[in-house]
Amino acid sequence: MGGSQSTPAAPPPAPKPAASPAYTQHYSSFSSQSTPTVPPPAPKPTASPAYTPAYPSFSSPVNNYSSYYSTTSGVTLPQQTSRGSTSAQSTTLAATSAQPTPHGRPTPSVQSLLPGLDHVSIGTAKVGSASTASSASPATVNVTHDVHDYVVEKAVSTNKLVPDLGCVPRSSRCDRHILRVCNIYNQRNFVCQKFCHRFHVCLKWINGQCNSNSCDCDHSFNSTHNQMLTQYLVDQRFSEDQLKEQLKKNVDFGRRARSKYETGAMICSHYLAGRCVHQNCRNIHMKQKFSWEIQDGTWVRLPDPLNQSLEEAYCDPSKDEVTLTLETKSDSSDQHHLSKIFGQNGSTGDFDFRSMTFRSSKMKIFQVRRLSTPSDIFANMGTNTRWLWFLESQYGSPTFLTHGETDKFYQLALSDCLERALQNGESEVRTRNGNIYDLVNMNFMQYGMRLIRRPAKILSTQMQDNKPIHFRKLWNETISNGVFSVDQIAVGSNEYIFVDNIFRTTLSGISIHKIFRIQNSFLWDDYQLKKKKMVHLFKGDVQRLKEQYMFHGTKASVLDKIYEGNLDWRLYGTNVGCVYGRGTYFSNQARVSHGYASGSPKVILLAMVLVGDACVGNKSMDYPPKNPATNMHYDTTVNSTSNPTIFVKYNDDEYYPAYAVYYD
Repeated sequence: MGGSQSTPAAPPPAPKPAASPAYTQHYSSFSSQSTPTVPPPAPKPTASPAYTPAYPSFSSPVNNYSSYYSTTSGVTLPQQTSRGSTSAQSTTLAATSAQPTPHGRPTPSVQSLLPGLDHVSIGTAKVGSASTASSASPATVNVTHDVHDYVVEKAVSTNKLVPDLGCVPRSSRCDRHILRVCNIYNQRNFVCQKFCHRFHVCLKWINGQCNSNSCDCDHSFNSTHNQMLTQYLVDQRFSEDQLKEQLKKNVDFGRRARSKYETGAMICSHYLAGRCVHQNCRNIHMKQKFSWEIQDGTWVRLPDPLNQSLEEAYCDPSKDEVTLTLETKSDSSDQHHLSKIFGQNGSTGDFDFRSMTFRSSKMKIFQVRRLSTPSDIFANMGTNTRWLWFLESQYGSPTFLTHGETDKFYQLALSDCLERALQNGESEVRTRNGNIYDLVNMNFMQYGMRLIRRPAKILSTQMQDNKPIHFRKLWNETISNGVFSVDQIAVGSNEYIFVDNIFRTTLSGISIHKIFRIQNSFLWDDYQLKKKKMVHLFKGDVQRLKEQYMFHGTKASVLDKIYEGNLDWRLYGTNVGCVYGRGTYFSNQARVSHGYASGSPKVILLAMVLVGDACVGNKSMDYPPKNPATNMHYDTTVNSTSNPTIFVKYNDDEYYPAYAVYYD
């Protein structure tokens, strides 16, 4: 969840006491050396205004969520208070000896604590006022979104990727000759990337070759995606049968057409499909659709994962350059050559996509090229490359050229229209109102805006076999800053649909822009270690963990801090309420976290959470009380004894932020 509202100014918190020896041991796993003596930290400054939105803790958000909770849970949200402020009911902590906290994390001695504080936070445990065991009501928690041992299963989309079309002028005729059957839909597990303006129907059915009743592809134009396209085409003059025949003619034309643009080295798409019959094929045989190379006397191929990272950046039309690091353990001649270009192993360099050049750390310039399979504008092979056209925007991300008028027809797929013109050797495409798309200099001449041509996002090679795969094995091991990395998930992949479906079960009417997988091995290892410890304390009862996916609303400006150090309400949650305890707030309902997501687009994190034993919390809880049945502290506080929707966590190794979802 997360979120914030403005509150009365609060006095800055007192200086944080030095960590006790017990706490320095907790972090010793991050270094093979012994932990040095930790000097007392400087006084902690007040929260910067940039971080006041404060995602983790629960507060009264906009959109009348106060009334929502009062009607569903019987809870009235209290007035917010700022962290560090004291109330009349707060009491000074008495000096006590250190007491163990749940799962072995010790609470430091409070003898050194400054008087007057109503609570003190050290590490991930908090000392202060807490309800006694007798006053806590145990809660029954159900698993809403099971993690299923972190396996991303084969998924079926509940949200059809419908093309965005504006109103076609009645005086215009639609160009039927550019209409195509989507090759990705036919060969990539029957899903497609965003911005697809091609028909999602069975290609064999179009050619009259598929009579199977068990075919997973559509044998009609009745899907939401197809109807969005056909509503401007199918009328009394042009029936569905005629549309089917036109699509077949366009497929036949593509087999005969030859590109006048792609004349250099190409990757053999027939070899990738397993059916190249030429012994001396003029194209390059390799096992992927793209390859990046640097020229230094000869063309030197980049290694994986550097090749994959460069492709990821190139598929993003908003990126014109990217800085990458050469990290290789290979001893091949190519690697030695690359080491001379980059410098020593671990050196960085800048790739410029506009000039297709590479600038090394030694400030030398090298030419770069991207090998790929031929454009799929003429061929319906799934191994060919789909190219997308965008128009540079002065106000944000480049705009995809979905549709629009040319001098002859209204194009339902303007991006495909420009691609076909490029492959035909045409220098420009004109519109009826006099606008010109200059394909030589790649700009929109009347407005001086740049045209951008980039390949569509390729589905992860690990997901092409459509088999379940473990979350950890999906990681791209290229870590940009040594701590974490984020990897954008291909639209239409199993993983994308998997996350999309989880969101839409409890939050409808949204448009998801992009999804990122969060990869931080330090946080992941901490999370897995804590899980093992909890299983041990639960005497092997794994079901008692109640591990599940949960939601947390936040905003984009603080995401890097979360990626690096996890959610921490003490750092970013200073101006939020704490109705059910002072911790990090999650919900098993996306619509609840939606009230705490801010910005445009909004951001919600999908996290894995170890719920464990739970009780109903209250605003005075700095840490869950003991469970009389087990003589151990509860792991989580919630908002209701049955079917709770709000979950408060107090230890940051009991949750892992897995995905960041951008949406409107």
